[in-house]
Amino acid sequence: MVLSNITDVTLTFSMDGTNDHFVLPSKGFLVLDLTSNKTSDSGLFFKQGTIIYVKQTAGGPAEGSAYASIVFGE
Repeated sequence: MVLSNITDVTLTFSMDGTNDHFVLPSKGFLVLDLTSNKTSDSGLFFKQGTIIYVKQTAGGPAEGSAYASIVFGE
């Protein structure tokens, strides 16, 4: 998964909508090597349908976009 902040402000990403998990500065990105929907018991998993929340940390109106990009395959 790649979280990208293509805005002009700092953004905070959350995996549950309550707790802050990742803070990304303007024009920043974070690459996470995660496993999804596997039958193995080891690893960090995201279940199908997981919602990723994002909020502006501070500042005035923002310009740009935030993205969560996920690639899957076997």
